[in-house]
Amino acid sequence: MEAKKDPKSTSLVIELKSGTNDSGADTFKKKSFSNVKVDAPINNILIVATAIASLLDAPIRNIMLNEVSILSEA
Repeated sequence: MEAKKDPKSTSLVIELKSGTNDSGADTFKKKSFSNVKVDAPINNILIVATAIASLLDAPIRNIMLNEVSILSEA
C-alpha cells in the first residue's frame, strides 16, 4: 500500500524564555504564527523565524514548525 500526504496547514512556533520559577528554573512561553504557506521552503521559514525572534526581546529556546496533513492511500 502506498500512502499520500496532503498538507493542509502550517504554523510557526517560537519558544521564548519568559522568566524563572520559585526554584530558579527557567520558564518558557510560545508565540505562534499561523497561515505559513504549506509549500514554503524551510530555509525561508527559518530566516523569517529568526528575524521575528530578534524583535521579541527574549532568549529563544526553540523554533518549531507545526504541520497538519491528511494521510490517505494513493
